[in-house]
Amino acid sequence: MATLKLVRPDELAAMLGVCRHTIYHWVRCGRFPEPIKIGERASAWRLEDVERWLAERPTKNEARQKRTSVKLNYSPQQRRESTTKNASASNAGEKL
Repeated sequence: MATLKLVRPDELAAMLGVCRHTIYHWVRCGRFPEPIKIGERASAWRLEDVERWLAERPTKNEARQKRTSVKLNYSPQQRRESTTKNASASNAGEKL
């Protein structure tokens, strides 16, 4: 029978190199596995869930490629119009 290994928030934060707040933020956003309750005010994560999450996570290069692969098909004229609209909107806010 396999032993269930649990990781507490402080240990998990040290493993991932982030603070506890970041971990709970990821959970709320659906980007990290849910913890399990081990007491009235205590939570922990299954080590196997964390390891699976780490293995499935894209590398920095994969994430960068995904971000840069989205190309906006604006013509130069559309870009100028967009920039002009943004500048006008910010100037209008300053006059108030």
